[in-house]
Amino acid sequence: MISRFVNCAGDIYRVLLETADGAWLIAYAQTREPFFVSAANLTAYTAIPAPEGFVRAINAHESMSEAQVRRLQMIEPLVEDDQYIYDPGSRRRRAQEIADAHGVTVRTVLRLYFRYLASGVI
Repeated sequence: MISRFVNCAGDIYRVLLETADGAWLIAYAQTREPFFVSAANLTAYTAIPAPEGFVRAINAHESMSEAQVRRLQMIEPLVEDDQYIYDPGSRRRRAQEIADAHGVTVRTVLRLYFRYLASGVI
């Protein structure tokens, strides 16, 4: 997965996937689902260095708590397949399977997944 960040109108986004047609982005500071930006509209986004919080979160993966490890293992099936970035139907179905298996809500699974994609925080 790409660890490139862009800025548009003061908001920071992480680039998740790039294609010839554009890119899939996710807001860095909010827990929202990924969205597509066409190649033509991507020119309005300026490349920026990774936010310090993202770098810290990635480096902290080596010293995660047991709860963080469990949460990461729970969303791992979503993280491992890029299809869930751009296919909301498949993402929702897989999140439902994960929620049922772990006794949590779909909303919890998706919130953890989106937060992890955006900021690296689990």
